[in-house]
Amino acid sequence: MLDAEGIAAALEREDAWAIHVVDEVTSTNDAVLNLSVGSGTVGTVLFAERQSAGRGRRGNMWFGGPPESNLLFSCRVQPAWPRRDWGRLTHLTALALKRAIECYPPASPLVKWPNDLYLGDRKVSGILAETKMQGGGKASAVIGVGMNVNVQQDELPLEIRDLATSLREVTGTWIDRESLAAGILDAFTELLTSPADVFSEHLVELKEAHYLLGKPVRVRLGAETIEGTAIDLGTEGELVLEMSQGETRVLTSADEVRVRR
Repeated sequence: MLDAEGIAAALEREDAWAIHVVDEVTSTNDAVLNLSVGSGTVGTVLFAERQSAGRGRRGNMWFGGPPESNLLFSCRVQPAWPRRDWGRLTHLTALALKRAIECYPPASPLVKWPNDLYLGDRKVSGILAETKMQGGGKASAVIGVGMNVNVQQDELPLEIRDLATSLREVTGTWIDRESLAAGILDAFTELLTSPADVFSEHLVELKEAHYLLGKPVRVRLGAETIEGTAIDLGTEGELVLEMSQGETRVLTSADEVRVRR
């Protein structure tokens, strides 16, 4: 099982996170809210080896993999930015994961809007960011992450075997999860403590590593399905599509985004 002290010792700022590790929870996004804020100056993070009801966006289930093979965790934070800027957290989390993963060559992660990371054409990580209200009307942001670290291809469910991969599959080596976890938290610390007005600089880095840009996509928005070419990210990380008649459409969210083959 992951060692909380080992992760903390590997951090650049050991006091940045209150770190908790458990064997099993229903959902880390729910369970992290039941923990005391602790002494972490940036936030509280809960790692679990198993989730009995782990979920992705839109209520989709997240495959957690064999115990002690992947990373399943949620961060509870209260950014010092105005609440209107909290919508940036999914993008900043993706950027933190990208920075951590690319420390393991030849892995070259790409960010698939709005909440996934890819290695090649296969998903390696997903993000679920939520705002939770607590007693006294106080809000916390909860960011859940599932990352395929050491799971092997034949251990993946058949229905996602051609769609997903792991860091081990791409690098060909066993990954030390505590070092990886510390690298993710260090990257997240840097991004969370940066001023809100530098988000435009982070967008530049996201665009350079964006999986969708320049590709024809099909987007499902509730009962509506639209098609276009992903051409840009907006100032808040929105996906900008060029439609068939040359007009543009700016999307702040979507139920599903697929590349048209």
